[in-house]
Amino acid sequence: SGSTGVPKGVMIDHRGARNTIEDINQRIALTPQDRVLAVSSLSFDLSVWDIFGTLATGAALVLPDPGTERDPQHWSDLADTHTVTVWNSVPALFELYTEHRTQQHQPKTGLRTAMLSGDWIPLTLPERAWKTFPGIHLHSLGGATEASIWSIHHPITHLDPTWTSIPYGTALTNQTMHVLDHQMRTRPPHATGDIYIGGLGTAHGYWKDHDKTTTSFITHPHTGQRLYRTGDLGRYHPDGTIEFLGRQDHQVKINGYRIELGEIDTALTTHPHVTNAVTTTDTTPQGTKRLITYLTLDATVETEHLREWLRAKIPAYMVPPVLVVLDDIPLSSNGKIDR
Repeated sequence: SGSTGVPKGVMIDHRGARNTIEDINQRIALTPQDRVLAVSSLSFDLSVWDIFGTLATGAALVLPDPGTERDPQHWSDLADTHTVTVWNSVPALFELYTEHRTQQHQPKTGLRTAMLSGDWIPLTLPERAWKTFPGIHLHSLGGATEASIWSIHHPITHLDPTWTSIPYGTALTNQTMHVLDHQMRTRPPHATGDIYIGGLGTAHGYWKDHDKTTTSFITHPHTGQRLYRTGDLGRYHPDGTIEFLGRQDHQVKINGYRIELGEIDTALTTHPHVTNAVTTTDTTPQGTKRLITYLTLDATVETEHLREWLRAKIPAYMVPPVLVVLDDIPLSSNGKIDR
């Protein structure tokens, strides 16, 4: 576990991993005829399903050549040659593949299912995917390495214009998801709280790290259930669906205002020419913390126009004073946004 810094060894038992794998295989109806393209690194927990999910049903895993981790043409060639039917990756890699297929005007593939997890799913991605891969079933998945890969699921069947993000969803079979306050009480609908995971997938702890284990894995004081503290923020919808609000460490305070960086990114990506946005903070030479947003565009747009666009959508204190246009948003080795 851990895309940055020193990775932490997580002790997962066979029961937890098997529970996740069997649940997902049933949800997507994986069969021996399916072909899965293995675009996730073997050091990334999504590869656990790639390997054992396919083995569990007799499906086949299509392995890209070494050194082609960011080569959508190679993926495309493999998908056509082997009739790949299932995709499993972080959203950025699927977006890269979707854009490539669209730009190359390549014939329709046999891709029937895409499972996206590990990072924000851009609100614009489902519509593009449905156009590029007609009839494809999109699944939003979430969780943590510390809870056997995935613990929450949402089938993306439509886009609600009121959404600010794709719903996180509801717990997978034999797992539990909780949004709690600092006293471990369940938060009411629409109230922000800390996300905890429980159930069969919960890890035994971190390998040879007792202190970190006792900090991250706790026993609920009222129910006695063992839970993993994810460090993520969320809130319930009235129907029980959980909305993901980002990492606790992506919530910042500037000029006395508490700001969710993800809200700025979401607002920006509703602009018709913004394809991606990542907001961070930096410190000026005078020692003042400020917001800075990096973004990619599919057309020439003045940054001042984008700021005006933002002012109509979010409070003025959330509008970044600095917007930087990039050719591409940098990604980590796992394909997540490299903040």
